Amino acid sequence: MIIIRHSSVLLPQLAQSRLWLAIALMTGANSWAIAAENNTGKVNAPLAAPISADSSKELLRYLINSKSLSLNDAQNLLQQLRNEQSKKTSEDLLKSLINSKALSLSDAQKLVENLRSSQGQATPKEAGTTPVAKAENTVNKTENAVPVPAPVAIANPNADKKTETVVNTPAPVIPVTATPPVATAAIEKKVEAAPVEPAGRVRAVYLPDSERQKIRDELKAEVLAAAKKEGWIQVDAAPEWTRRISFSGDMMLRQQGELYDDRNYDQALNFQAINSDKPLNIFANPLTPPILNTTKNRQATRLRVRLGMQAQIADNLDANFRFTTGNTVSPVSSNQTLGSDFAKVNFLLDRASLRYRPTSNLTLLGGRMANPWLAATDLVWDKDLSFDGWAGQYKRAFGEQIHTFATMGMFSVESTEGNFPSKSQFKVGSHDKWLYGIQLGGDWRGKDGLSLRGSLAYYDFANVQGELSSPCDAWTDSVACDTDHTRPTFVQKGNTMRLLRNVTTQLGADPTKPSPTFEYYGLASPYRVVELSTTIDQALSGKLHSQFDVSVVKNLAFSETGISNRDPVNNLSPCPVNNQACDQKFNGGDMGYQLQLRVGYPQIREYGQWNTLFGYRYVESDAVMDAFTDSDFHLGGTNSKGYYLGGSFGFSKNSWLSARWLSATEVEGEPFAVDVLQLDVNTRF
Repeated sequence: MIIIRHSSVLLPQLAQSRLWLAIALMTGANSWAIAAENNTGKVNAPLAAPISADSSKELLRYLINSKSLSLNDAQNLLQQLRNEQSKKTSEDLLKSLINSKALSLSDAQKLVENLRSSQGQATPKEAGTTPVAKAENTVNKTENAVPVPAPVAIANPNADKKTETVVNTPAPVIPVTATPPVATAAIEKKVEAAPVEPAGRVRAVYLPDSERQKIRDELKAEVLAAAKKEGWIQVDAAPEWTRRISFSGDMMLRQQGELYDDRNYDQALNFQAINSDKPLNIFANPLTPPILNTTKNRQATRLRVRLGMQAQIADNLDANFRFTTGNTVSPVSSNQTLGSDFAKVNFLLDRASLRYRPTSNLTLLGGRMANPWLAATDLVWDKDLSFDGWAGQYKRAFGEQIHTFATMGMFSVESTEGNFPSKSQFKVGSHDKWLYGIQLGGDWRGKDGLSLRGSLAYYDFANVQGELSSPCDAWTDSVACDTDHTRPTFVQKGNTMRLLRNVTTQLGADPTKPSPTFEYYGLASPYRVVELSTTIDQALSGKLHSQFDVSVVKNLAFSETGISNRDPVNNLSPCPVNNQACDQKFNGGDMGYQLQLRVGYPQIREYGQWNTLFGYRYVESDAVMDAFTDSDFHLGGTNSKGYYLGGSFGFSKNSWLSARWLSATEVEGEPFAVDVLQLDVNTRF
């Protein structure tokens, strides 16, 4: 409780408002009247000199008894004096603590709020209207009010020095209500008999829970309004859950030219087009199957846009999504060729996976995910390829220099249609195609900027080999045979293909003419691929690096004899010009390798950063599955060899220009050479 000790405190406070000035004038007039009645002949101006505590009580008692000051005005007077004194003390203390950085601004705000909550005080708006005690006919009850810090101006250290952040602390409530008129003597007697409160005593005022909650809500609204106005905190910031979601993406604009050699073979079958449509009548006359373009130069403008999102569900669980341009046919390219009368382009779901880390060393993934395999080059996997299925990776470090990992995965390549064959009562059970893989690897980091990374992987493609059907009356293109589902849903070119249908001879047909035979094509070889990959990285000056990559693959399931016995239809030795009906032999292979050297910045992030690339690639027909390997070199697929070179230069933050030249020709079989020029504008965000 605060008691008036000195009139020098009283006068300045009275002068701050019209009410106090009026009271002072009234008090002065009454003092003259009292002096006249006592025949003193003059007024000694008692308000201009220091007054003791007892004199202050005498002054207050006189003002009330003379009716110059009502009980309510006396209450307001004491309340303002306490407020001003508390404000001065609290303001100086908080300013000192904040400016000295002993107390942060947020902690100061919490301190004020906690004080309000613990004392159950009303807001300044309600302070004069909330009933807190029954009316009593005594003046000294005003001394039972709980002292509460008054409004405090807290300086914002981050704002201009003249800017202050106001925290509205509730004004103290004096539990005194108006009293009925009583005799002046009775009031004076009660005032004289009023006990003096011991210093430091605090009397609690009870408020019901509903009132406390109302006060908290109003205080919260006031503090948030002040915080928003003064910039303490970002009141309009996004909800907490949005801070657990992050977005990323990239865009590429490409101008591409395709330059074909004039000596190319111009009758290369387009197996993807055949298998995606109705079966081909191979004995039609004339035979007009879908053919690849191998002779006419082409150019195209392409666009690729990818937008990814990561949602942090828990500390050890997150969800990943990515949308991209492209189509639903090719899994190895997200490029959209422009130039369809300004028609809109596709934007498809490319990834949707969950990643769970039960321990710091173990990561589990499920769904449609990014490539889980470490790959120095794109000899086996195209960079745009995503995987459908399950994977797990275990990592372990041995000191600071050696890190090892083991990755295992099971991925669905193709599922059998549930009602296949759709027009037959004899259905086919699941003959799903799967990829099972395991990879072991690690890296070593030297202290002189040299690092080595290597891996050994084994990939088993189950049920991807095409199978010959049972005898099938496929005399029209509407008939389905029982092994049609073993044909691949997507191929590029290069793998050895075979016919899938065992078509019976049509009864009653002219024996001199072949019966119509509608066929699909399947892979002639199984694929169990081993890949050895190594990267040597040497740090140069600053962030520049020199990196050399090597990848070597071999298809362990390849059998030249086995493929020859399946009557392959491509990758055959060409016949001499003078003997086009020669007996062609199978010329495919099972080996492949790729070498590349990169010098410059590993990733371009700023203006002026650059890198260069040079590489050589050699991959035989059945070393890897042509559906999933690089889609740019030799325009995709296997049975190709040649070199590539390029460079990139950063023209802005996270933006760069790049150019690549890829020159490739066939390894075996009919001649097929093509050069590809790519000019790109790239940006990431």
